[in-house]
Amino acid sequence: MENKPERIQDIPKPLRPREKAKSLGIASLSDAELLALFIGNGIQGANAIQIGQRLLTEHSSLADIATLSVSEISKSKGLGIAKSTLLTAAFEIGKRVAQQRIQKIALRNPEQIYQHVKPMFIGLVHESLRVILLDPKMHCLKIIEVSKGTTNQTICHPRDILHHAIVNHAHGIILVHNHPTGNPTPSQADLTITEQIKEACQLLQIKLHDHLIIGQASETHPAFYSFRSEGKL
Repeated sequence: MENKPERIQDIPKPLRPREKAKSLGIASLSDAELLALFIGNGIQGANAIQIGQRLLTEHSSLADIATLSVSEISKSKGLGIAKSTLLTAAFEIGKRVAQQRIQKIALRNPEQIYQHVKPMFIGLVHESLRVILLDPKMHCLKIIEVSKGTTNQTICHPRDILHHAIVNHAHGIILVHNHPTGNPTPSQADLTITEQIKEACQLLQIKLHDHLIIGQASETHPAFYSFRSEGKL
């Protein structure tokens, strides 16, 4: 007879997710164990950790799960609407924390910008163009998604960006968008729209500080491209 998967309470106490987090810190937990904290109870044939591992297997990574809706997560066996809502809430908290942190520092160089915005683009399978509105001290006033595109293109007009800058009395702006392919090298469309926005900003006396394209680091290219660092602004 096949052995049934052990329950969480059958795992030695020091190795259970809650106890492990308490004694070794939350960072000591595996991805599946972190998910188990929100999943709570298992089902017949699978404990919460195993349900979490199944979800990771179905969607590859936490980053991919973070892009799912409540209804999409709930399709996984052992996850109803209540548990799926808890998981999506946890991911949303992470995104909001990242946005609130960015408001507390002066964004003076591309590396700072990248480190603070990259959590917002984790797991996105489409291009998203966002504008960071800045005060005179380079602190973030607000981050607004101005355009959402396909897997390889986002369409935006300069007026859509500058409207938000004017309404929010921004002293300057930083543009950020992602390349889901992972290669942050700008396309001709990226170069064209950046030049158009630069010219429009000059007319309105709004400073365009930088335009970052977020990708994924590899042996052939870095994790991001900065128009200012490359002398394009």
